Amino acid sequence: LRPLQYSPPPDRPDVYGKLCDVLKRLLSDTTLQKNVNTNNSAHCVLFEAVNYIIHIESSTELIKAAVGMLSQRLTAANQPNYRYLSLDLMQRMSHIPDAAEQFKKHQSIVSTALKDNDVSLRRRALDVLYSMCDNKNSEKIVNELLDYLNGTDFAIREELVLRVAILTERFAPNLQWYVDTILKLMTLAGNYVSDQVWMRVVQIVTNHQDLQLYAAETCFKALQSEPVHESMVKCGGYIIGEFGHTISSKGGCDARAQFELLKGKFALYSEHAATRQILITAFAKLMGTHPSIKPEVVAFISEFRTTMDPELQQRVVEYLSLAETGREKTLESVLEAMPDFAERENILTKKIKERERTSTTERTAASFRKDASEHTEGRSEELDMGGASTAASKAAAPAPVTDLLDFGGGDAQPDPP
Repeated sequence: LRPLQYSPPPDRPDVYGKLCDVLKRLLSDTTLQKNVNTNNSAHCVLFEAVNYIIHIESSTELIKAAVGMLSQRLTAANQPNYRYLSLDLMQRMSHIPDAAEQFKKHQSIVSTALKDNDVSLRRRALDVLYSMCDNKNSEKIVNELLDYLNGTDFAIREELVLRVAILTERFAPNLQWYVDTILKLMTLAGNYVSDQVWMRVVQIVTNHQDLQLYAAETCFKALQSEPVHESMVKCGGYIIGEFGHTISSKGGCDARAQFELLKGKFALYSEHAATRQILITAFAKLMGTHPSIKPEVVAFISEFRTTMDPELQQRVVEYLSLAETGREKTLESVLEAMPDFAERENILTKKIKERERTSTTERTAASFRKDASEHTEGRSEELDMGGASTAASKAAAPAPVTDLLDFGGGDAQPDPP
């Protein structure tokens, strides 16, 4: 069975039929034996049979039998190796549409594996849940992962945060749900949320005008709660600075309330240069859109004219210069709202792709057909950055372009806005 996986599937119907009959007989014998060696030998054949089914992407009946057998092995007590291999094969079968539908029937079993004592099994269960997620079950899976994030499993927390962030964007039923979920993610696992996650929120909010009011109001409320993680402060500070004017007419959300809220957060991060730089820019933005609080903002940021942080000092000096009498037009022009960000491949998705590169021993019939037809790379499934609310869009990957937040890619940390 293993050598057969290195060759394309048979073209002759009679040979293909005989192979399917053999595979059916192998899958039908799923009884666990008392003898350990006998069990191991039988499962070597069984798992290789599933590998070959993945390779040829055979009939729906055979795929259904394979998925059923794998789900049985996930419940096998005292057999961690069988459970791991079952999860591994499930993850590899996820690209087959018939298999993906069958997986949904066993989603609860896979979710249970997230609580296994073996960290390798938990990682594999996370991979399978990530692979089986689609528009129909995305909310349930994401909520399950967020609930699991409440636990103390630090071993896979960073990986879990990355997966949740991507699934939330890729299968968001609406943009408001996306914002709510990512803010909840920051609250639950702030230390494990990279800057790229909150920057992605900023990018999506900026590119969707109908989302800006909701995002500003939600961030304002989130910053009022305690404790607030630094990632939330960065995200909220940027969004309030850019779009706080959309909620200034609401009770308790006027410009002065926004300024006082951000000023309180500024005092908490005296040793965090990047966060303070973002908040100083937010103060300047508020000053530009709300001249009534200009004296208060100028008085506050003037205290940092001689700060030891050269980047922060430069921003303060430049903003104070713009705030001088007679330069109102220049202030308005320089601090006008940011334009839409260019559409590029999500760096979070790029990280996942790097981790999921398959070896040459895991090639399937689909990959052989892909090589033969010289297909181009697949399409990205992230939220449409051009303005659509829920539809997926094609993602282009142009050459890197310099912008304020460097959303386009590269692992280097961008300068704060």
